[in-house]
Parts: sequence; structure tokens; C-alpha cells
Amino acid sequence: MFLNLAYTHVIILSLNSQFYKSRNTLNNIQFMETTIIQIEQLRNFISEITFTEIDKIREDTLIFEEGIFDSLGFLSLISFLNEAFGIEVENDELNEENFESINAIVAFIAKKKNIQ
Repeated sequence: MFLNLAYTHVIILSLNSQFYKSRNTLNNIQFMETTIIQIEQLRNFISEITFTEIDKIREDTLIFEEGIFDSLGFLSLISFLNEAFGIEVENDELNEENFESINAIVAFIAKKKNIQ
């Protein structure tokens, strides 16, 4: 857990410094902090339901291609997105690009919430 927190803090510091000079610095920082929280929530969820070590689940891990998730895991993910983030997934959104990795899922959440 300590490594995850240290890793998260490094990401936050890195992201904060990247957006420091932006016109909307506060909004960018809030967006990036929200993104970090979502990443950790998704990593924890995937680890818990698949019994995969959390360190093996990175933001760019292809969760289906690498066999971490199957169709049952996908159904659980859709339910989790609804419960945790208030995301309703439409039939036409059920494609691999939206759910292939944590990065893709976070981008999908942002798109659904109109935060881009």
C-alpha cells in the first residue's frame, strides 16, 4: 500500500507541475486529482474481483487481452461504473476501446461526465 501511495503522490506532483502554468490551473489540478482517485478505485476494484496482485494492474494494462478480465468481470465492471461513478453505459458504448485498460476507462468516465 505504501508503494501505491508513493506512486500516486509522484503522479500528482508530476501532473500538478505540468498544468501549473495553465489558465485554468485550479480546474486542471482538480481534474487530475479526480483522475488519480479514479485510477486507484479502478485498480483496487479489478484487483479485488480478479484476485490479481494490484502491482500487476497498471494504467495501461490491457485487462482483457492479458486475461485479467473475462465476460463476467466485464459485467461486474459495468455495474461498478454505475455504482461508483454514476455512469450508465449504453449498448453502443460497449466496445473494447472504452474498456481495454484503466486509462481507457478513465477517459470513458470523463467523456460520459463531459469533462475533457
